[in-house]
Amino acid sequence: MIQIVPLTSDHVISLLAQGVIECSLRVTDANDAVRQLAQQYENCIGSVTAMEDGKPLFCAILKMLWTGVAELGALLSVDFPARKIAACRAARDVLGGMIKTNNLHRVHTTVRCDFQAGQRFAEWLGFKAEGIARQYTHDGMDSIYYAIIRT
Repeated sequence: MIQIVPLTSDHVISLLAQGVIECSLRVTDANDAVRQLAQQYENCIGSVTAMEDGKPLFCAILKMLWTGVAELGALLSVDFPARKIAACRAARDVLGGMIKTNNLHRVHTTVRCDFQAGQRFAEWLGFKAEGIARQYTHDGMDSIYYAIIRT
């Protein structure tokens, strides 16, 4: 059973050690930069982790930009596809709760252009493509800019 809990830096570090889907990223050493990033994610109000069997399945990081507008980031465990239906439903419920709780009228995110499964997932969650962010990622890849806009 998937449980939604407040995100902690330990969740982020554990998930990165397991490996995340996007770009097959895996961090074998939680150095200072990784710990600092994990702490920044923990400090984002309303960010959560979906846990299953004591391990993080995904982390949803909500960064408030200003009233009614936020940026969403996500780290998906390599175990996410094996739990696709339950994990996707949990992610949809988490996103809906974040939007409602924080009274958001706009949430945006980016997905790498070479990560088609992530693009389908964003669209399934209700995000609409708005354009391309050129050389947006840490390794210079382009990303698609997505948003959900509530009226």
